[in-house]
Amino acid sequence: MQNSSDGSSRVTAIKIVASTLVIAGMGLWLWQLFSVLPTYLDKPFWHKVSAIANVALVIHLIEGFIAAVLTFRRPSPKLMKPLQAGVYVFFVGTIGLQEIVQANKTSADTKATPTASAELKPQSKA
Repeated sequence: MQNSSDGSSRVTAIKIVASTLVIAGMGLWLWQLFSVLPTYLDKPFWHKVSAIANVALVIHLIEGFIAAVLTFRRPSPKLMKPLQAGVYVFFVGTIGLQEIVQANKTSADTKATPTASAELKPQSKA
């Protein structure tokens, strides 16, 4: 069995790697956009890498938009504003989106529980 700290360190490592790859993909995209590629980068391999980076950036952008909409509709218990949540998920990826969804689900459960227990509690006569 694995302990919980091992899982947390893996999630942190994935977040760091994902952020680094997103920044590298944005750098590659900007480099292609604003400059002429040197001859050694004008190979089919680099075109494939660029295509994969562009797809990954679009997917991260969609995830960030979803996170922004989720935090706008139901404010996150992490006190993230929609723009902050969107940027966070854009850089971190699916793990960040999963954190926001779980936080929203947890806050919805905790908000629903006290009202349900209050309705079931019999009123005392004074």
